[in-house]
Amino acid sequence: MNSSEQDHLLSALEAAHAQSQARPEIEARGVESLRTLYEAACGHSGQCRVIAAFLLGLYNGSRFPFNLTDLRMLDSSLFEHCIRVLHMDARVCRQEVHAYLDDGGRKFEELARQWRIIDHERVMED
Repeated sequence: MNSSEQDHLLSALEAAHAQSQARPEIEARGVESLRTLYEAACGHSGQCRVIAAFLLGLYNGSRFPFNLTDLRMLDSSLFEHCIRVLHMDARVCRQEVHAYLDDGGRKFEELARQWRIIDHERVMED
């Protein structure tokens, strides 16, 4: 292995280590934001429906596809919470998003019913 390849490998290892060290903070912030978003999704505004659809997309994107342009409808704070949850889901990968909430599977299924968000797998079966 030449010097350039060694430098590249060392750089990659350092980056992986840094990412590993950041995971607890990413997860803590993501879980806090997930709780905030879930509470908001249980509300009654148009933003609440978008948040519910976003969470359901993370929960099961095949059943509940989410249009990313809908994030434009959110205020800055809720948008940032969505990004934190997405970051956690993409980089921590310790468990599924709904598993961070007590009885999360039931809660997410209830969001789908409450907001009448189409389950695309059920539509395909009919």
